[in-house]
Amino acid sequence: MLRIKEYAVVHKGIIRDNNEDNLYIDGFILPQNNDGLKNYSKEKTLNSPFYYASFDGIGGLENGDEAAYLCSKYLLQALRKRIDNNKILSLINKKIILYKKKYNINLGSTANFVSINKKEINTFQVGDSSIFLLHNNEFYKLGYDSDDIIDNYIGNKKIKIKKNTFSVLPNTKIIICSDGLTKLVDKLEIEYMLKYNDDGDYITNKLLNMALQNGGTDNITIITLIIEKKNREILYWLLFGISIILFLVLVNFII
Repeated sequence: MLRIKEYAVVHKGIIRDNNEDNLYIDGFILPQNNDGLKNYSKEKTLNSPFYYASFDGIGGLENGDEAAYLCSKYLLQALRKRIDNNKILSLINKKIILYKKKYNINLGSTANFVSINKKEINTFQVGDSSIFLLHNNEFYKLGYDSDDIIDNYIGNKKIKIKKNTFSVLPNTKIIICSDGLTKLVDKLEIEYMLKYNDDGDYITNKLLNMALQNGGTDNITIITLIIEKKNREILYWLLFGISIILFLVLVNFII
């Protein structure tokens, strides 16, 4: 049996006056006007599909916080309606375009969307936000190169969605983040954190502090996921050992 550990932080950074990032963690999203998220953590048995996402309102466009919030909201609605995962980002894009026309505003967002079930990890990406994966001890940076992201964002008429699929394995670690992290923390430092640390809370907050120490020039979203075995055998043998000790104590007491 596998379990998944979830950790998340959202920080507005040092320079920005407001937070224009949002996220989705298995049914949880932030309100449009928020001051971020501190030390979110949960642990679950991986017995059903779970979903995660980060959305980063496009800098230079108006209403970045609104764009990111709407993306999270539309994702929540789509998952409740059991929309095919492969179609969700396209559906969100269509809804954002209709919203822009209705209210005559210009807004957009990047998107990282991850679905995890018992067998597969699927990632879907639009824009310059990154996903990092430690899988079978191999490190991957998922996303678009800088040359491929011009005008590729949720809210544009034509978008490119990059999809990757991995098998579910124990000791898999995933980081879903906005570019508030990747602009200030090198990929090699992220790789080191995933390879040599097993504490998801430490990984998440250490990366956040590194980004802040390096200037904190943008909003920062970090979701850290760790897939590992629920080691029932250890618990079984521990309980068995305790029962033997108690039995011997009882026998000695009777004698």
